[in-house]
Amino acid sequence: MNNEAAEQTLNEVDSFCRSRKLSRADFARKLGIPYETFRKWFQKGKGKKKPSSRYLEKIRRFLRTETDAETHFRLLWNRILDWWKTQHHYSTLNELAGEIGWDAQSLGRYLRSQERPPRLVVEKIAKTIGVEIPRSDFSSEEALRKTDKVKSITSDLFIQKY
Repeated sequence: MNNEAAEQTLNEVDSFCRSRKLSRADFARKLGIPYETFRKWFQKGKGKKKPSSRYLEKIRRFLRTETDAETHFRLLWNRILDWWKTQHHYSTLNELAGEIGWDAQSLGRYLRSQERPPRLVVEKIAKTIGVEIPRSDFSSEEALRKTDKVKSITSDLFIQKY
């Protein structure tokens, strides 16, 4: 992997972190990369390291998945806005807010401004109205990896005890 491609990927990471108000430590945690390793990729001068091709691929896949999910959630929110304008199931905003378990005033503000509310709220509304919610393949992979890690640790502890 050439240095330009690695630098471009790291610039994309910085841009992603800024746009979502994430620290680099949070980003590294999301990917399961040790922060000390991650931090060295962004250092200036002598201590700077180049990410391995494996890590670069993992970062690119994560960014691609997150971008796809973000696009899907934007489209999903637009679909919910269109549904809200034409639906006849809920006679008031309070009814919908009560159904999804969220504050009616906040929900109303989002519906009027057409800004997207937190992802969990969008998911809850989508579930309530019967619209499919996207699932991140990357999140599933990470969940499986973490589950395997917990199983391994639990197994080791059990073996050591007996």
